[in-house]
Amino acid sequence: MVKFILYITKFIITAAIALLFASCDNVNFGGGPSVKGDGNVVTENRNNNTEFTSIEASRALEVEIEQSNQNSITVVADKNLQNHITTQVENGVLKITTDVNIKDAESKKVIVKMPRIEALQASSAARIVVKNTIRANDLSLSSSSASAIEASFEGESLSAETSSAGNITISGKALKFEANSSSGSILNAEKLLANDITADASSGSGIDIHPLANLEARASSGGRITYHNKPKNNIVKKSSSGGSINEE
Repeated sequence: MVKFILYITKFIITAAIALLFASCDNVNFGGGPSVKGDGNVVTENRNNNTEFTSIEASRALEVEIEQSNQNSITVVADKNLQNHITTQVENGVLKITTDVNIKDAESKKVIVKMPRIEALQASSAARIVVKNTIRANDLSLSSSSASAIEASFEGESLSAETSSAGNITISGKALKFEANSSSGSILNAEKLLANDITADASSGSGIDIHPLANLEARASSGGRITYHNKPKNNIVKKSSSGGSINEE
Protein backbone atom coordinates (compact mmCIF):
# COMPACT_ATOMS: atom_id res chain seq x y z
CA MET A 1 0.00 0.00 0.00
CA VAL A 2 2.85 2.37 0.89
CA LYS A 3 4.60 1.66 -2.43
CA PHE A 4 1.35 2.28 -4.31
CA ILE A 5 0.92 5.66 -2.62
CA LEU A 6 4.52 6.59 -3.45
CA TYR A 7 4.04 5.68 -7.11
CA ILE A 8 0.87 7.78 -7.26
CA THR A 9 2.69 10.67 -5.57
CA LYS A 10 5.53 10.51 -8.09
CA PHE A 11 3.04 10.43 -10.97
CA ILE A 12 1.19 13.48 -9.68
CA ILE A 13 4.43 15.42 -9.14
CA THR A 14 5.72 14.51 -12.62
CA ALA A 15 2.45 15.57 -14.25
CA ALA A 16 2.42 18.84 -12.33
CA ILE A 17 6.00 19.62 -13.40
CA ALA A 18 5.17 18.96 -17.04
CA LEU A 19 2.16 21.26 -16.92
CA LEU A 20 4.08 23.97 -15.08
CA PHE A 21 6.97 24.05 -17.54
CA ALA A 22 4.64 23.89 -20.53
CA SER A 23 2.81 27.02 -19.41
CA CYS A 24 5.69 29.14 -18.08
CA ASP A 25 5.67 31.63 -20.98
CA ASN A 26 2.06 32.64 -20.38
CA VAL A 27 1.45 31.77 -16.75
CA ASN A 28 -0.08 34.41 -14.50
CA PHE A 29 2.14 34.87 -11.45
CA GLY A 30 -0.26 37.26 -9.78
CA GLY A 31 0.06 41.00 -9.31
CA GLY A 32 -0.50 43.23 -12.31
CA PRO A 33 -2.08 42.68 -15.71
CA SER A 34 -0.74 40.58 -18.58
CA VAL A 35 1.25 42.39 -21.27
CA LYS A 36 2.30 41.02 -24.65
CA GLY A 37 5.69 42.08 -25.99
CA ASP A 38 5.63 44.34 -29.06
CA GLY A 39 8.52 42.51 -30.74
CA ASN A 40 10.71 45.64 -30.92
CA VAL A 41 13.76 44.62 -28.90
CA VAL A 42 15.81 47.46 -27.39
CA THR A 43 18.76 47.59 -25.00
CA GLU A 44 18.73 49.75 -21.88
CA ASN A 45 21.61 50.27 -19.45
CA ARG A 46 20.34 50.70 -15.91
CA ASN A 47 22.08 53.19 -13.65
CA ASN A 48 23.15 51.74 -10.32
CA ASN A 49 25.55 53.10 -7.72
CA THR A 50 24.75 50.60 -4.98
CA GLU A 51 26.95 47.54 -4.43
CA PHE A 52 25.32 44.11 -4.59
CA THR A 53 26.70 40.59 -4.14
CA SER A 54 23.52 38.54 -4.53
CA ILE A 55 20.75 38.24 -7.12
CA GLU A 56 17.10 37.26 -6.82
CA ALA A 57 15.24 36.70 -10.10
CA SER A 58 11.56 35.87 -10.54
CA ARG A 59 8.50 35.86 -12.82
CA ALA A 60 9.91 34.03 -15.87
CA LEU A 61 12.66 36.54 -16.61
CA GLU A 62 15.97 35.41 -18.12
CA VAL A 63 19.11 36.53 -16.31
CA GLU A 64 22.63 36.23 -17.69
CA ILE A 65 25.46 36.79 -15.20
CA GLU A 66 29.18 37.28 -15.65
CA GLN A 67 31.69 37.61 -12.83
CA SER A 68 33.71 40.63 -13.89
CA ASN A 69 35.64 43.62 -12.57
CA GLN A 70 32.84 45.74 -13.98
CA ASN A 71 29.50 46.34 -12.33
CA SER A 72 26.64 46.80 -14.78
CA ILE A 73 22.97 45.99 -15.39
CA THR A 74 21.62 45.81 -18.94
CA VAL A 75 18.05 44.98 -19.92
CA VAL A 76 17.46 43.54 -23.40
CA ALA A 77 13.70 43.37 -23.88
CA ASP A 78 10.74 44.34 -26.00
CA LYS A 79 10.40 48.12 -25.87
CA ASN A 80 6.99 48.12 -24.23
CA LEU A 81 8.30 45.85 -21.46
CA GLN A 82 11.31 47.92 -20.42
CA ASN A 83 9.38 50.01 -17.89
CA HIS A 84 7.83 46.89 -16.39
CA ILE A 85 11.11 45.05 -15.73
CA THR A 86 12.54 46.28 -12.43
CA THR A 87 16.13 46.03 -11.19
CA GLN A 88 16.43 47.30 -7.63
CA VAL A 89 19.14 46.78 -5.01
CA GLU A 90 18.06 46.16 -1.43
CA ASN A 91 20.52 45.26 1.33
CA GLY A 92 23.14 44.05 -1.12
CA VAL A 93 20.66 42.00 -3.18
CA LEU A 94 19.79 42.86 -6.78
CA LYS A 95 16.11 42.00 -7.19
CA ILE A 96 15.07 41.38 -10.78
CA THR A 97 11.36 41.07 -11.43
CA THR A 98 8.42 42.55 -13.32
CA ASP A 99 5.20 44.25 -12.27
CA VAL A 100 3.19 42.56 -15.05
CA ASN A 101 2.72 39.06 -16.39
CA ILE A 102 4.74 38.99 -19.62
CA LYS A 103 3.27 37.09 -22.57
CA ASP A 104 4.99 36.12 -25.82
CA ALA A 105 7.97 38.45 -25.54
CA GLU A 106 10.69 38.48 -28.19
CA SER A 107 13.19 39.11 -25.39
CA LYS A 108 13.03 39.55 -21.60
CA LYS A 109 16.67 39.25 -20.64
CA VAL A 110 18.69 41.02 -17.96
CA ILE A 111 22.50 40.93 -18.30
CA VAL A 112 24.46 41.51 -15.10
CA LYS A 113 28.19 41.94 -14.56
CA MET A 114 29.47 41.91 -10.98
CA PRO A 115 32.80 41.30 -9.21
CA ARG A 116 31.55 39.33 -6.19
CA ILE A 117 28.86 36.66 -6.25
CA GLU A 118 27.68 35.24 -2.92
CA ALA A 119 24.14 34.01 -3.63
CA LEU A 120 21.78 33.38 -6.54
CA GLN A 121 18.07 32.74 -6.14
CA ALA A 122 15.55 31.96 -8.89
CA SER A 123 11.80 31.52 -8.48
CA SER A 124 8.54 31.56 -10.44
CA ALA A 125 9.99 30.18 -13.70
CA ALA A 126 12.93 32.59 -13.86
CA ARG A 127 16.15 31.30 -15.44
CA ILE A 128 19.66 32.27 -14.35
CA VAL A 129 22.72 31.37 -16.44
CA VAL A 130 26.25 32.22 -15.30
CA LYS A 131 28.54 32.65 -18.32
CA ASN A 132 31.88 32.02 -16.58
CA THR A 133 33.12 30.15 -13.52
CA ILE A 134 32.22 31.77 -10.20
CA ARG A 135 35.30 32.05 -7.99
CA ALA A 136 34.47 32.70 -4.34
CA ASN A 137 34.95 31.29 -0.86
CA ASP A 138 31.25 30.54 -0.40
CA LEU A 139 28.24 30.41 -2.70
CA SER A 140 24.54 29.75 -2.09
CA LEU A 141 22.11 28.68 -4.84
CA SER A 142 18.33 28.32 -4.60
CA SER A 143 15.78 27.39 -7.27
CA SER A 144 12.03 26.96 -6.78
CA SER A 145 8.70 27.01 -8.60
CA ALA A 146 9.86 25.76 -12.03
CA SER A 147 12.86 28.10 -12.15
CA ALA A 148 16.37 27.08 -13.21
CA ILE A 149 20.01 27.94 -12.49
CA GLU A 150 23.06 26.92 -14.53
CA ALA A 151 26.49 27.73 -13.08
CA SER A 152 30.08 26.64 -12.53
CA PHE A 153 31.87 27.21 -9.21
CA GLU A 154 35.38 26.96 -7.79
CA GLY A 155 35.79 27.63 -4.09
CA GLU A 156 35.59 26.30 -0.55
CA SER A 157 31.92 25.88 0.29
CA LEU A 158 28.79 25.55 -1.85
CA SER A 159 25.17 25.07 -0.85
CA ALA A 160 22.36 24.38 -3.31
CA GLU A 161 18.64 23.92 -2.71
CA THR A 162 15.86 23.04 -5.15
CA SER A 163 12.13 22.74 -4.50
CA SER A 164 8.76 22.74 -6.27
CA ALA A 165 10.06 21.65 -9.70
CA GLY A 166 13.11 23.90 -9.50
CA ASN A 167 16.28 22.87 -11.32
CA ILE A 168 19.96 23.53 -10.65
CA THR A 169 22.86 22.35 -12.82
CA ILE A 170 26.24 23.04 -11.23
CA SER A 171 29.80 22.04 -12.16
CA GLY A 172 33.30 22.84 -10.92
CA LYS A 173 35.22 22.14 -7.70
CA ALA A 174 34.48 22.60 -4.00
CA LEU A 175 35.86 21.42 -0.68
CA LYS A 176 32.40 21.17 0.88
CA PHE A 177 29.00 20.79 -0.80
CA GLU A 178 25.55 20.73 0.81
CA ALA A 179 22.70 19.66 -1.48
CA ASN A 180 18.98 19.66 -0.67
CA SER A 181 16.07 18.86 -2.98
CA SER A 182 12.32 18.40 -2.50
CA SER A 183 8.94 18.38 -4.25
CA GLY A 184 9.84 17.03 -7.67
CA SER A 185 12.89 19.24 -8.18
CA ILE A 186 16.23 18.27 -9.73
CA LEU A 187 19.74 19.11 -8.54
CA ASN A 188 22.38 17.98 -11.03
CA ALA A 189 25.87 18.26 -9.54
CA GLU A 190 27.40 15.24 -11.27
CA LYS A 191 30.17 17.44 -12.69
CA LEU A 192 30.88 19.21 -9.40
CA LEU A 193 33.88 17.52 -7.78
CA ALA A 194 33.58 17.98 -4.02
CA ASN A 195 35.59 16.49 -1.16
CA ASP A 196 32.80 16.33 1.41
CA ILE A 197 29.14 16.15 0.44
CA THR A 198 25.94 16.16 2.47
CA ALA A 199 22.85 15.42 0.39
CA ASP A 200 19.16 15.24 1.31
CA ALA A 201 16.44 14.38 -1.24
CA SER A 202 12.71 14.03 -0.55
CA SER A 203 9.25 14.07 -2.12
CA GLY A 204 10.06 12.73 -5.57
CA SER A 205 13.10 14.95 -6.12
CA GLY A 206 16.52 13.89 -7.41
CA ILE A 207 20.17 14.71 -6.72
CA ASP A 208 23.25 13.70 -8.74
CA ILE A 209 26.63 14.21 -7.05
CA HIS A 210 30.34 13.40 -7.40
CA PRO A 211 31.90 12.93 -3.93
CA LEU A 212 35.67 12.51 -3.61
CA ALA A 213 36.31 11.86 0.09
CA ASN A 214 33.14 11.68 2.22
CA LEU A 215 29.42 11.36 1.58
CA GLU A 216 26.44 11.61 3.92
CA ALA A 217 23.21 10.95 2.02
CA ARG A 218 19.57 10.88 3.11
CA ALA A 219 16.63 10.06 0.83
CA SER A 220 12.95 9.83 1.78
CA SER A 221 9.44 9.89 0.31
CA GLY A 222 10.50 8.86 -3.17
CA GLY A 223 13.60 11.05 -3.21
CA ARG A 224 16.60 9.83 -5.23
CA ILE A 225 20.33 10.36 -4.73
CA THR A 226 22.82 9.06 -7.28
CA TYR A 227 26.55 9.38 -6.62
CA HIS A 228 28.82 9.07 -9.64
CA ASN A 229 32.01 8.25 -7.77
CA LYS A 230 32.73 6.09 -4.73
CA PRO A 231 34.19 8.40 -2.07
CA LYS A 232 37.61 7.46 -0.78
CA ASN A 233 36.99 7.67 2.96
CA ASN A 234 33.45 7.28 4.21
CA ILE A 235 29.83 6.77 3.09
CA VAL A 236 26.76 7.14 5.32
CA LYS A 237 23.44 6.30 3.64
CA LYS A 238 19.98 6.59 5.18
CA SER A 239 16.85 5.93 3.13
CA SER A 240 13.17 5.63 4.08
CA SER A 241 9.66 5.69 2.60
CA GLY A 242 10.71 4.73 -0.90
CA GLY A 243 13.83 6.88 -1.04
CA SER A 244 16.84 5.50 -2.92
CA ILE A 245 20.61 6.05 -2.76
CA ASN A 246 22.70 4.38 -5.45
CA GLU A 247 26.12 4.47 -7.05
CA GLU A 248 26.41 4.80 -10.81
